[in-house]
Amino acid sequence: MDKIVKGATDRGIRVILDQHRPDQYGQSELWYSQSLTEKQWMDDWVKLAKRYKNNDRVIGADLHNEPRGQATWGDGNPKTDWQLAATKAGDAIHKVNKNWLIFVEGTDRHKNEQFWWGGDLQGVKKHPVKLKEPNKVVYSAHDYGPGVYNQNWFMAKDFPKNMPAIWEKHWAYIKKQNIAPLLLGEFGGKKTAGKSSEAVWQNALMDYLKKHQISYTYWTWNPDSGDTGGVLKNDWKTIDKNKMKMLAKYQTPLLEAKKGK
Repeated sequence: MDKIVKGATDRGIRVILDQHRPDQYGQSELWYSQSLTEKQWMDDWVKLAKRYKNNDRVIGADLHNEPRGQATWGDGNPKTDWQLAATKAGDAIHKVNKNWLIFVEGTDRHKNEQFWWGGDLQGVKKHPVKLKEPNKVVYSAHDYGPGVYNQNWFMAKDFPKNMPAIWEKHWAYIKKQNIAPLLLGEFGGKKTAGKSSEAVWQNALMDYLKKHQISYTYWTWNPDSGDTGGVLKNDWKTIDKNKMKMLAKYQTPLLEAKKGK
C-alpha cells in the first residue's frame, strides 16, 4: 500500500483510502464481520490516518464499502446503525489526523424502499453525521445502470427523463439543498456509446453531474470488474476511447505533480 500511495501521490493524484471488504474473501453488509471486529476496524483506520498524516495528498477515508442488508441509518442500534458507527470512526480518526475527509456511503434502503447498495442517503435529512471536527464529512453514493441490475426505472416509458428525480430523491438532494459535500463514489458500465439503455443511462448521469457540479469517481480504472469493465481494456494498457470521450465532458484538470517527478 505504501508503494501504491507514494506512486500515486508523487504523480499528483489525490488518494482516498477505502475499506472495500473486511478480508480477502468477500464484501460484508456491515463495517465489521466475523473476521474483523468493530474495534479492529476503528483501530485500523486510526493507524492509517497516523501513517499518512504527513502526505497531504492522502485526503481521507471511505469508511466502508456499500453498507446494506442489516445496516440501518439513525436508529441508535449500535450493532447496525451505520450513521452512529461512521460518527465514532470519524471522531477517532480526527484525534490523530484532523485534516482527513470522512467519506460516508449510504445504505441500500430507506424504510421499506430498496435502492443500490451504498446508494441511499435519504437518512441524512433527519440523522446527519455530525463530527467534532467541523466540515469534514463527505457523503458518498453508489449508483448503477441496467448492466448491473435492470431496475424498474430503466424500463419506464419516460426513461431517461425519469432519472433526475430518482437521483435527487436518494442522494443528489444533499448537493442541491447545500446540506453537505457530495461525491458520487461509484458509477460505471460497459457501454457508453450507442442507443443501449446502459449507454443512455451513463451519458444522462454524466450530463446531470455536470449540470449540478457534483463530484464523482468512476468505476473503474482496471478492466476486471465483471459488471462494468474498466477505462482500461483487457490488455491493461489500451484506453477505452468511448469511455474517455464520455468522461471528458466533465473532468477535473490534471493535477501538477511534485517538482522533479
